[in-house]
Amino acid sequence: MPSLFNNLKHIPRSPGVYFFKDAKGKILYIGKAKDLQKRISQYKQGRIVSPQTDIMLSKAAKIDFLVASSEVESLVWENNLIKEHQPKYNIRLRDDKDYLYIKISDEPFPKITAEHRANLSGGELIGPFTSSEYVQTTLKTIRKIFPYRTCNTLPKKPCLYFFIKLCPAPCVGKILQSDYAETIQKIRQIILGKDKKIIGELKAQMRDESSIQNYEKAAALRNQWQALEHVYGRNIATTGDEDFFSIAKTESYAAAHLFIIRDKKMIRSETFLFDRAKDYSEGEILQSAILNFYEHAASLPKNIIALRLPANFDLTLKWLKAKAEKLEVPAPKFIIAKRGLKARLLKTGQRNALEKISWHKISQTSVQKQAGQSADDWQKISNLSTLPRRIECYDISNIQGTDAVGSMVVFENGRPKKSDYRRFIIKTIFGANDPAMMEEVISRRLNHKEWPMPDLILLDGGLPQLSAVFRLFKEKNIKIPLAALAKKEEEIYIPHQLQPIRLPKNSPALHILQAIRDEAHRFAIAHYRQRHRKKIINKL
Repeated sequence: MPSLFNNLKHIPRSPGVYFFKDAKGKILYIGKAKDLQKRISQYKQGRIVSPQTDIMLSKAAKIDFLVASSEVESLVWENNLIKEHQPKYNIRLRDDKDYLYIKISDEPFPKITAEHRANLSGGELIGPFTSSEYVQTTLKTIRKIFPYRTCNTLPKKPCLYFFIKLCPAPCVGKILQSDYAETIQKIRQIILGKDKKIIGELKAQMRDESSIQNYEKAAALRNQWQALEHVYGRNIATTGDEDFFSIAKTESYAAAHLFIIRDKKMIRSETFLFDRAKDYSEGEILQSAILNFYEHAASLPKNIIALRLPANFDLTLKWLKAKAEKLEVPAPKFIIAKRGLKARLLKTGQRNALEKISWHKISQTSVQKQAGQSADDWQKISNLSTLPRRIECYDISNIQGTDAVGSMVVFENGRPKKSDYRRFIIKTIFGANDPAMMEEVISRRLNHKEWPMPDLILLDGGLPQLSAVFRLFKEKNIKIPLAALAKKEEEIYIPHQLQPIRLPKNSPALHILQAIRDEAHRFAIAHYRQRHRKKIINKL
């Protein structure tokens, strides 16, 4: 311990972030400071005390730091570096890679897509959203009213979406750039919950069409504004644009619940789960929730409502003001609600946050029972110390290359998630070539950035399938753990290791891999038989 703090006098008295690292250089903890030397000295003096801190310091062998230009910059760096390195002794926002953003690209004719955290550059972002279903339903509803493009590059001729009235075909000049920009602005306002004016315009157009007895057009307009009204929830008697943050905390976990009110309507609610929260106050959890939620925000509310102020309140306020200046909007005000409707909404949010924690604990208990004895096995397969939360498994089904199909099945927390199963018809490979077909399926899956990223991809097959997909991973710089499970001897192949892994027959990890492999095979066979039967019928 004394040697850890030997060079304190050489640490600058500047704002920045500091790192405690173990003997191998692995980051144990990341913190921010207004004065780096003063803050780190407090650890030596025993002024920062908690059981977790004591354990962390006992393992620390080195202190490192980065000097920031301001205290606000150090706050931003701390938040981003914790997400990147996931230190063991920092509070962590769980599963944030699964959260979705709606992205409006910065092109002359912008496309609108749902993206995960890894794909956030080059456009305006709205979110985060914890529910993929909510995002897909919202975009589907909006697109029927205000068509927009989703293609990666503009084609040279209209695609299917133009003919089914879901894209205005800017690729062939079917819409002016100014008109398309107006459509995108309306979509943006709807997603942000600012749809009151747009609904009013649709109602006015409906009345105009009805007055000239164009009832078919009037009915279509009526359906449009009614669909928009159903996107968002009931009216709330608040002052307008407000975000309600509620915090709940237990021994190991914390959750932040958020009610989002726009134009006096509750447009959605979100709940974010944090782990490693034992030594963190509710104010610190609230600060982390605010930073994570507004990091990529395209708008800010008029008021942020909570039962308490966030930790480092002045610094959090400075960060929000800088964010507001960038967005060219007023900075939000903090309101502490003690009574009335606002306090009741916050209490409801707290109950939702506690439910999130309870549900997670139940889920984790089930997983631990199933895989608690196989930590070493998961380490061998995927470099993870426990059951991967989301496993995707892929299988190919065909006879001599005909009617070839691929399947994707998903297990989350050791259980099938059938709503995420997908089927692929092989399009580019002809003849019996299972490894190439597997590569095509994985490539097409990776193009779906709106789907949650897995913690492990499992292939039904051996070295040939693994080699084909690993080659693809290197080309696309994909870092997801990869394994292949061969049927004959139940051998597991992983990249950079020629000899297969043979797990004990009673290994819970092997049982889960076998279950998901068998489910992928069943799903692929069912799809193949369906296609093959249809082909035979069509020939009759």
